[in-house]
Amino acid sequence: IRKLQDDPDLLDFLSGLNDQDGIQVYIGQENPVDWLKEASLIMVPYRVRGDITGRLGVVGPIDMDYRRVMSDVYR
Repeated sequence: IRKLQDDPDLLDFLSGLNDQDGIQVYIGQENPVDWLKEASLIMVPYRVRGDITGRLGVVGPIDMDYRRVMSDVYR
């Protein structure tokens, strides 16, 4: 959990994201942060009054149930 809060590479990646809509999925070696290359990252932006104010994300194993997780974060 500390890495999610304090890792400068992850913070740089997240701060560099644009305002694109939709689900973003990074699997294994597609992850932009080295320590996540053994995992998967699924993110979706959330909005308040039409503006993106943050992102909801799930970090999990490479063999996770993508259909279920993507459905859960997109609701």
